[in-house]
Order: sequence, then structure tokens, then C-alpha cells
Amino acid sequence: MASIDKAVIPGPGALAVTQVATKRFPSELLAVSELEFPFSEEEKSKGVSITPGSSSEEIWNLLSSTGPSVVHPYGEKNTLVIEDLSRQTVVAFETEIMLHAEFMSLVDKVKIIDERRDTKMDTQKLNRTKLMNKSDAVFNDWEVTRVRCKRLEDSFYKARDDRVSRLEKALQIYKKMQTSVGVDEVLEGWVPNIKFAQLMLKQIDSLKRGLTMTPYYMMQNCTAGITGRPLFSPSELKPDLQLSFKSDPYHLSPITGTIAERMKLVYVAQ
Repeated sequence: MASIDKAVIPGPGALAVTQVATKRFPSELLAVSELEFPFSEEEKSKGVSITPGSSSEEIWNLLSSTGPSVVHPYGEKNTLVIEDLSRQTVVAFETEIMLHAEFMSLVDKVKIIDERRDTKMDTQKLNRTKLMNKSDAVFNDWEVTRVRCKRLEDSFYKARDDRVSRLEKALQIYKKMQTSVGVDEVLEGWVPNIKFAQLMLKQIDSLKRGLTMTPYYMMQNCTAGITGRPLFSPSELKPDLQLSFKSDPYHLSPITGTIAERMKLVYVAQ
């Protein structure tokens, strides 16, 4: 059973009213965001006292909950941690561009077999039937991942907008608390301090920047939006950013030039 404390909040020009302060635990805030607010170890283990109806409770409720529009994209949980959703979304987009690159690589090889049989290019190592079968499988995985990306992205931005709105409301209440102390309310128990406000502002700025994709995704996607295909083949650029010294002879790049020349394009685009 949660322990309780008593705090006295005077009504406007009336007799003081005794309110029962409840214990709330910092772990509640971590249920919706990984943002680590400055609680002591004792507060984390024993909780903090918050008076019902107080400004502190309003802020706490805003920071520990989400609105009805925020739902897990796959219905796994009633609430979700926004940073975890961000990571899932970023991973999905990287997987999507990897599958896109793999599919285009297979398509390129089939095209070379069909169009360059009489050239000196070595196509004997390429089996058209196997390539077609594999391209079908990769294409299906790619399509599924694209749908997953869309679902995760939509969920993230709904959660982001909800979180930003709640943080902004909490900051407004915090600012009012700074001007009302000694006038409207006797602050008892836990009260957010300047460090809380600074962390909320920092998270607002971070969330407003949106998703931060991986370097691999950004490098591959810098041409995909324009040409419909990634800049490098799977053998030229790995997800860990290992770059081959030799261009893929089967890669029909959307941009002419060596790997080094295409890499320069990436740096210019950034």
C-alpha cells in the first residue's frame, strides 16, 4: 500500500484545508520516455510526495502519460517509450534501404544477362533463374518493410507531437509556479526545479528535429528519392560503412563515376 503524507494548502482567503499527499515513483515517467530527470536514489526507491490537485501533480501527470492518439503500431502495449519507437523506426528504414539495394543489384544482374550476352563481360557466373527467384523473395521482404516503415513513422510522429505538447504544457505550469509561490499556493512535497525545466526544453528541441537516420541510410538514400535506387550496391557499401575499393561491375549506378567520385557526391549533399 502506498504511503501518504499530509500537506496544507490554504484556500483563497479561507481556512486551510488538509490534503493527502500520495507517493509517486520516478519509474512512472520512464514508462513513456527514457529522459532521466534528476531524482535522488532515495526518491527513486521510496517515491516522492505529491499533493492531489497541485501544480506539481499536473506536471507529473503530463510527463508520465500519453494521449489517446498515441498507440503502439502493432498493439503490443497501451503505452510506448518514444525513444524505443524512434530506434525501431530508424532500424526499419535502414533495413528498407538495404533490401532496396539488394533488389536493385539482382535486377541489374538479370538486365546484364538479357542485354549483354555478346559482350566480354563475364556473365557465366550468373544464373538467371536463381537471380529471378531470389529477386522475388527480396522484393516481397522489401514491400513488407516499406509498409512497416510507414506504420512506425506515423506512430512516431503522433507520439512525438503528443510528447512535445505535454512538455510545453508542463513548462507553462512550471513558469506559473515560479511566479505564484507565496501568493496562491504553499508548495509542499515534490516540486520540479530548474534542472527539470532545462531537460524538458532539451527534449522538446530534440523531438522537433524528428528522426535521425543512420549514416548508411542517408548515404544510400541521397539518390533514391530522385532516381528510385540507392547510390551504392551491397558489395560496394556495407551497413557498417565499410566501402569497397573496387566498383561493382554489375551495378548500374544512377550516378556515373567511381566509388570515390560517388562518395564525394554524398559529402556535397550533406
